[in-house]
Amino acid sequence: MVNKKPYCIFTFVKNEMFNLSIWLRYYKQYFKKEDIYIVNHESNDGSIDWLRRFGYNIIDVHNDEIFDHEWLLNTTKRIQRELLEKYEVVVFAEADELIVLNSPFDDSLTDMLEQFRLGDKKVIRVTCFTPIQMKTEEECDSFNILNDRKYWYRDKHMNKPMISKIPLEWEYGYHNARNIIEDANPYILMVHLHKLDYKEAFLKNKRWETMKINQHALDNKLGFQNHIFDENKFKEWFYGPDKLEEIPQFIKDKLKF
Repeated sequence: MVNKKPYCIFTFVKNEMFNLSIWLRYYKQYFKKEDIYIVNHESNDGSIDWLRRFGYNIIDVHNDEIFDHEWLLNTTKRIQRELLEKYEVVVFAEADELIVLNSPFDDSLTDMLEQFRLGDKKVIRVTCFTPIQMKTEEECDSFNILNDRKYWYRDKHMNKPMISKIPLEWEYGYHNARNIIEDANPYILMVHLHKLDYKEAFLKNKRWETMKINQHALDNKLGFQNHIFDENKFKEWFYGPDKLEEIPQFIKDKLKF
């Protein structure tokens, strides 16, 4: 029997300088450098160069198009399977996704992963909340990301299976997997940073506009929020949610790093 390491985390990025810097500073509190893997889809913004210099695990992948969801899905599933040959638990978190425990106590993400590793459950589906920058709020402080954010909203569509001991048959967007039936865990949250900073989110879309976008994704509106290039339409999408809740202070405190 292969002597596996306990757990690792991986992400999939292309030109994610803003999000990846937050993602890495957060997760390196809980994962050793050798257990962090960054799948790099031909980034050219400098975000990967310094990670190579510091010895992080970079897995380079190639595709001339962006948002080729079939390729993204197959590549992610393949890498997850490969990692599960070396690790008991594999976490997949995209660059704007931070897993946080929904507790005012000083619970550790590492302790949760260890409890999961030793238990009977095979998969954890997280519960998603998306913080949103209101029009009167300042740009994001990347070292205290929720300091100037008052509200977030529940996003059930983003309740993803992110933590697993088994290969997952994810569907487009990684929101579901065909081989599991698992309710979202209300104790284990995923804080989705897509709307953390209006300016950064819109500029990111404008960068996508200059690249070759997969036609199938455009025709079928897969990840449609990434294809909104008109600013008036973008504002309509960004400020669309109307059921906002105040972000608990203990969540803000956990995201100071």
